[in-house]
Amino acid sequence: MTVSIKDIAKKANVTPTAVSMALRGRAGVSSQKREEIKNLAQKMGYRPSFLGRALQGGKTHSIGILWSLCGPHPSMNVTRDLTLRAMRREYISYVVDSLSDPVIIDQTLEDFVRRRVDALIILHDRPGEVIDRLKAFPAGVVVSHYPHQVDADYIYYDLTAGIRQMARYFLSKGRRRPMVLCGAPVDWQVVNQFLSNDRSRPMVFNSWSTNMVKTYAFLSEFQTQGIEVKPESVVDVLSNDPQDVSKILDRWQINAATMPDVVFASTDHLAAAALKWFKSHKIKVPETVAVGGFNDESLCDYFDPPLASVHRNDKALAVEIDRLIFSRLEYPDLPSRNVEVPMSFVWRESAG
Repeated sequence: MTVSIKDIAKKANVTPTAVSMALRGRAGVSSQKREEIKNLAQKMGYRPSFLGRALQGGKTHSIGILWSLCGPHPSMNVTRDLTLRAMRREYISYVVDSLSDPVIIDQTLEDFVRRRVDALIILHDRPGEVIDRLKAFPAGVVVSHYPHQVDADYIYYDLTAGIRQMARYFLSKGRRRPMVLCGAPVDWQVVNQFLSNDRSRPMVFNSWSTNMVKTYAFLSEFQTQGIEVKPESVVDVLSNDPQDVSKILDRWQINAATMPDVVFASTDHLAAAALKWFKSHKIKVPETVAVGGFNDESLCDYFDPPLASVHRNDKALAVEIDRLIFSRLEYPDLPSRNVEVPMSFVWRESAG
């Protein structure tokens, strides 16, 4: 049975108004009576009506989370962690899959404003497009996979850090012939500019693809060591289906000149398909070719050999978001904070 303010007032022999003022910490009730009412409310199992508070112009104790939940990685790990943290603080969460769709993002932000959520958490790789929208909320954090300097609470979720760690590890083991299985449409104009090491003009992406950024991050470590990276080093793979990956690799002419000694796949799914293909062609991993993936899926330990990967550090990301949001709610006048959460390389036997 739901306990109301009237129930507490009757038990405490005071008016409902006195109970409301005591529970909200407002003047008009003595400190002794306030503690007595609070203790009684706790014993009776009273829970405040956040909707009622919102109608009175107060906090709604709600958080809007706008996140892209698609992809091979378990992105729900972050949103689940955030909702549990919010729940422990007696906040409810509205989680919406943005699908990285501008229309969905715009409509959801409008809906969050109507719901008067106290805080907004949004994953958006072009934060400049939503910074002004954050001002509609008492607190807000924008998370991006790309580095920016913005006048807002912002987290650079750096996916390149772990990839560069992985590449440097391979280099330390004498690997000099890299290949990337890129799970995205490859913009060859940008790739050729990158491979030519032309930095006279900025690279322009037709679309901000994290898989392309992974590709450049990995190959650039080899370039910095003076190792020539050839166009055939990038293989465009748009399917996680092992049979599709096999067909693509079957078209790849294997010989001493083209055989890589290290393969980085932009997802663990692609890496697993590559492991299967190498095994079917009696190419030893990691003796002949080392293999690394991305996302550090739970099944990586069960591959043969176990798959090296890049861990997303979801827990660290959730901790930072939680810190920025609730410190902002408590101290609204804090200056804007821009922080980084890097992903990290996880060694397993496939790396050699």
